Amino acid sequence: LTINEGLFAKPLGERANEESTIVGAASVGIRNRISRSFFLDFGLAYASNGERYSFSGTDTSHTYRTVYNHLAIPLKVQYVAGKRVKFSGGFGVQPQLFLSSNRKSSWVDSENIESTATEKLNKTMNFFTLSAIANAGIEWQVGAMTSIYLMPEFRYQLTNSYTKQSSYIHTGIYYGVQLGLSFGLN
Repeated sequence: LTINEGLFAKPLGERANEESTIVGAASVGIRNRISRSFFLDFGLAYASNGERYSFSGTDTSHTYRTVYNHLAIPLKVQYVAGKRVKFSGGFGVQPQLFLSSNRKSSWVDSENIESTATEKLNKTMNFFTLSAIANAGIEWQVGAMTSIYLMPEFRYQLTNSYTKQSSYIHTGIYYGVQLGLSFGLN
């Protein structure tokens, strides 16, 4: 999160203390051979990222968690080497269409009364964002046409999540692990 310099700029304030949070994701895809060891890997994904914040004072506390959800199309060139146990690594881009974003907050005031609220942030979000994506991991062939894979992944958002009129520039960084099944078709 950085300040969007210009007419709409505001100081980061406490938002500078936000930290990453754990979110879920899911994807399906197709990997098509383009040479002996190189494949074109593309699919459809439900991609999320988010942040959290927590403050505790002597007579008050405030926490929130914000999650950004996207429909994404990961497009990668993948290198695969090995027979039964395979190394797989790739890189590419991931166009993302914004689906939703909400912030769940809770706080305790000086009279020890706890309150909660959920705020939708959809009006301040860009409809389209683009991320660079890279992953590397292993595949274990468990059958003639079936593999299990474990693939650590890194995504770096290249474009701003917020609209041009927003006070901030928001770009997500995602570290995660894909665990899945791969089925051959021929």
